[in-house]
Amino acid sequence: MKEVTPYRRVIIEPNTKWKDKALCIGMDADIFFPERDGQPIQGGRGIYSKARKVCERCPVRAECLNYAFHFNMIEFGMFGGMAPKERKEHFARMRQLLKSIKAHTESKS
Repeated sequence: MKEVTPYRRVIIEPNTKWKDKALCIGMDADIFFPERDGQPIQGGRGIYSKARKVCERCPVRAECLNYAFHFNMIEFGMFGGMAPKERKEHFARMRQLLKSIKAHTESKS
């Protein structure tokens, strides 16, 4: 185990037992991460269509999306049924909402 210093960023991974229930386990990763070196392997609007169909039926979509949010996984792949652009927009809305809640709470103090 590495020594933790005040200067070292410590990442605590959330509970990942949900992954065992994910429908994507054992599937070809290229379906969910169709990029290489930042470039899509296949083009077109339907690049995530296969992944989206799997995610629509997955019982742990919320946990998967939360995992992506926790680790700031925005740029690549499909998480929680959302492609990178969708996650970027969703996370921006969530951050704004959290800021609004914080400001509202602080104004009440």
